Amino acid sequence: MTKKTIANPAILILIIAWLVFGLTTRFNDFNAFSIANFTNVPNITMSSPMQWYRALTCLFLSNYGFSELISNSIMLVALSFVVQKITTYSESLIIFIISGMGGNLLANTFIIYLANSQITIPSYLNIDGANGYVVGMSTALFGLLFYTLVRYIITQKNRAKSKVDLFNLTFWVFVCSIPWTYPFLGRGSFTMSDYIHIAGSLVGLLLGLVVTLAVRRHGSAASRESSLDAHGAS
Repeated sequence: MTKKTIANPAILILIIAWLVFGLTTRFNDFNAFSIANFTNVPNITMSSPMQWYRALTCLFLSNYGFSELISNSIMLVALSFVVQKITTYSESLIIFIISGMGGNLLANTFIIYLANSQITIPSYLNIDGANGYVVGMSTALFGLLFYTLVRYIITQKNRAKSKVDLFNLTFWVFVCSIPWTYPFLGRGSFTMSDYIHIAGSLVGLLLGLVVTLAVRRHGSAASRESSLDAHGAS
């Protein structure tokens, strides 16, 4: 049990996030430095290839407060129990980083497009705060959630599915998707956080489909090789 807990990739991510949060909370200078240099500001992040690191470093910041870090930590730990059943330690970390960084860059591109658009955009596509910063691991969490959902549904297709795992995934998909319905229900418009979350989800979903396809092709190739070896031996 101890070995399994240590092997949980959520532990490493949480250690970094909580350590950084402690430093930014304890030292005002470090907090100001992190906001100025490591947050995801769409215009700054996309202004130069040298600034794209912000799309990654912002995942481990929680300048929006303790409640944000707590909710993200709970979601990460809950998801990790399903993730470690269908992925390896390194794969889950890679998916976390790619979906988080890719989601931030994708959302940044969309936000900048809206801000510079010469056409009339729908009222629910709000660009208020486009010059502000966005931090938090939620972009990566949304990506990890939808990646896990795709992989779990497909890889467990012909196997008995755990009711706990299904509830876990369904619960988080429901909770995370609720804010996306607000603009269509007349309860406000999309915000920068919504763009970031949706982009992270799309990247995670795409990664899930690509990895699943690659695994299936590799499995089919291995099966054909085994069949040929068997015929050759006979």
